[in-house]
Amino acid sequence: MSYTDEAYTQMAIQANETGKMLYIVNGELEINEPDYYICIGNTNETDGTLNPDFGKVNKDLQIAQIQEQLFMLDQKRIRAVCEPELKDTESGETWLEYYNAQIVELRNQLAELQ
Repeated sequence: MSYTDEAYTQMAIQANETGKMLYIVNGELEINEPDYYICIGNTNETDGTLNPDFGKVNKDLQIAQIQEQLFMLDQKRIRAVCEPELKDTESGETWLEYYNAQIVELRNQLAELQ
């Protein structure tokens, strides 16, 4: 790898500002569109080729993560029903209301992905 930590940091900032991704290709840093390169094995190295299935894999991973979060929130809601308390005494919001709001948001994200 021929790049420095400072160079990596600067390019990462640039990638974030432009909505692009920072890739390491043949030991060099490159900024390109998201989902453009595929990884070699479990490393940060890429082979520089387009992977048409990468977006689908990424989408499936996001769906699985949201479903896991929904499962965890369901468990928290059970406790909130059994042990009702206020989350915020000023607003009067209960933990159940708080968890329900989070679940609605996650279900909307899930609907957009599916």
